[in-house]
Amino acid sequence: MKKIFQFLTNRYFLVTAFFLSWIFFFAENDLVTQYKQGKEYNEMKEKIKYLEAEIQEMKKQTIALQTDSVAIEKYAREHYHMKKLNEEIFVFDTLK
Repeated sequence: MKKIFQFLTNRYFLVTAFFLSWIFFFAENDLVTQYKQGKEYNEMKEKIKYLEAEIQEMKKQTIALQTDSVAIEKYAREHYHMKKLNEEIFVFDTLK
């Protein structure tokens, strides 16, 4: 028991324990902060992948709208609720 007490009161052990606790818990870049930043980094990478896919889809849609009259008509009907003569349109709002 006396050896354990001497080891725990050893100044090298105390300084090392203080240093490690400071680095792991109280420093600017402690473990909790590192974990949060890593999680945020991964979320941002996923968001970048999603947005790059969206950009590609919009480029395809832009090319189709510039070249295809059927795509222009479809886009106008879906986004601007345009219609042909003697045609009725029913819009269902599903968001609540």
